[in-house]
Amino acid sequence: MSDKKVKMSTYINIVIVFIFMFGFGYLPPLEPITPLGMKIVGIFLGLLYGWTLCGMIWPSLLGMLALSLSGAMNINDVLSGGMGNSNTLLIFFLLIFAATVESAGVSKIMAMWFVTRKSFWGKPWLFTFVFLLGAFILSATVSTIAAIIICWGIFSMIAKSVGYKPGDAWPALIVLGIVYSCTLGQCLFPFKAVPIGLLGIYSQLSGSAIPFAKFVAFTTPICILSLVLFTFLGKFVFRPNTDLLKNINDETFGEDAKLSLNTRQKIVLGFLVAMIILMLVPTLLPSEFIIAKILNTIGTTGIIILIVIVMMLVHVDGEPLLNFRQMVNAGMQWEVVILTAVVMPFANVLTSDATGIKTFLQELLVPIFSGKPEIFFCIIVAFLAIAFTNLFNNGVTGMVFLTITYGFVMQMAIPSEVIALLIIFSVHLAILTPAASPMAAMLHGNKEWIGTKQIYKYGVISVLITGVLLIVIGLPWANILF
Repeated sequence: MSDKKVKMSTYINIVIVFIFMFGFGYLPPLEPITPLGMKIVGIFLGLLYGWTLCGMIWPSLLGMLALSLSGAMNINDVLSGGMGNSNTLLIFFLLIFAATVESAGVSKIMAMWFVTRKSFWGKPWLFTFVFLLGAFILSATVSTIAAIIICWGIFSMIAKSVGYKPGDAWPALIVLGIVYSCTLGQCLFPFKAVPIGLLGIYSQLSGSAIPFAKFVAFTTPICILSLVLFTFLGKFVFRPNTDLLKNINDETFGEDAKLSLNTRQKIVLGFLVAMIILMLVPTLLPSEFIIAKILNTIGTTGIIILIVIVMMLVHVDGEPLLNFRQMVNAGMQWEVVILTAVVMPFANVLTSDATGIKTFLQELLVPIFSGKPEIFFCIIVAFLAIAFTNLFNNGVTGMVFLTITYGFVMQMAIPSEVIALLIIFSVHLAILTPAASPMAAMLHGNKEWIGTKQIYKYGVISVLITGVLLIVIGLPWANILF
């Protein structure tokens, strides 16, 4: 395609975004949607189109302006509800913290620890599971993309050392398995960008929050069971040749097996553990305890700000543990921050009574689900979310499904927290197409060890079976928690 054609298509997409955001609202309202509702629908469609074909930042910024011009809220309310929202600030400071952990070099040592346990050598599928578990934990605690890169590097070293070649089945399966495990790791704790953003949307819609401890209580067993299930699929369904893995020995890892934590890395790892504990404490301790009162007062965002401050004050070898300016430059994902900033105020407006959109969706969905078991609704929502998240950005997919289903769920006996958890987990199964997530794009780009046909062969079955696990085990467990 020529540069001229590329530029023309770009301009066409820009024009379409503007038409949606500033022109759609002049169409005759489709009752019960109000004139304001038509403007909001137009902005919503413009955002979806822009996010899909134009990028994240400028469509989001334009959406903020369009929202302020719609009459739903003024620009100060849009900015304070977006950039000033606690969830947006939480993402900002967590990205700084994650960059600090990554820059300290803790990640590779953590990953190497799992694969160098000699008790797992000579047991190919146990070794495979432990490797994927290590990738999962690494992704849950540091950068997901960094976890994939590090684990792919370790895998490549192992594969070449024991004699695997590009095109072999086990290497292809483990390359996909690392991405699968790392995407699951993203939703283990609610302090990664997508879970934070989606939980923030839920809070905006419901006026209440899902407790940190209950979120982790739901995701932990489902994630671990998903990894076990993936390993069983590998052993009994895909059945690649794993004989070469029996050749793993000390020489496989060389000097990397001797990596150890230095003083800076130990302190950084200590702060990582402290952050997780401090986020769990408010929901585990009685509310009258002084520490629980303090942490509840400052909230999750305040906890991570406190940790960042302390890390800036602690010096090792004459250098601060956290250099704020350097870590902002190294770790800031502005697309995620700006996307969250527009989604937060927009979620409230989209479902407000003044737009009529919620009533419209209820009238549309009631005939479909009326008289059917509630589990039918849960199955449809979960598998539609899985399908859409593999075609569009997972954060955007989660936002759409949360806002569309919330008003309808309010008419049912299902706790809204249960549907929120199903959606948040479902949109993390985004590994099948390059558009699904940055991690999926990386997977499709790894042409050395896995081909497109292998991605779909292993990926589709794994994702569908995980979806079944989410309904069979996850749904009853979520109902017990809530």
